[in-house]
Amino acid sequence: MNLYCIKTLLLKKDLIISLIPSILSLVAIIINYRQTKIQNNQFERNYKLQKEQFETTLQLQKERYEEEINENKENLRIQRKPYLVVSNSACNCNGNSDHHINIKFKNVGNGTAFKIYLDESIVVSNGVVIHRQEALTNTVIPVEEEMISKWGYNNTLRGFQFSIVVKFEDAAQLKYKQNFIFSLSDNLHVQDIAWSEPELVD
Repeated sequence: MNLYCIKTLLLKKDLIISLIPSILSLVAIIINYRQTKIQNNQFERNYKLQKEQFETTLQLQKERYEEEINENKENLRIQRKPYLVVSNSACNCNGNSDHHINIKFKNVGNGTAFKIYLDESIVVSNGVVIHRQEALTNTVIPVEEEMISKWGYNNTLRGFQFSIVVKFEDAAQLKYKQNFIFSLSDNLHVQDIAWSEPELVD
């Protein structure tokens, strides 16, 4: 081996040796990149999982909060015991198709006055429309007091049932509704058939 070949080998060896740090650095960069990518993926998975857990917890808390509100309202309703009953009902007739129905409601609640709201008209099953005849919009009924609601219809039809939904509100602005069912006989006798328990509404 001549001197030239020896020098060439030495130069290649020196070049390889000089490249080793760069190669090792590149390998380290690749390893760090992969580890960072793995860590980032794991972080994203953990973040997504924590976010889902947080949203689930938040939803459960919201549902529980709404349940507690409804329970509190219901407990307050039970405590106040709002209740209306029918104390009297009658039909005054003027001719064959001029009928006036008077229904008297009584507040038998537990120590609370109620503001009463009634619909303007009622459509019964046979097509008769019963209209409220007085401007009753927000009458307040104290406990053990009564309120008369006046209804009328101009039709020869009789012998049917009809219902009146009474909406009322207490001093705490809790709103309720109660359904009353009546019958009008062929001889124009009004009879209360049944009424529901008061129902708390939004």
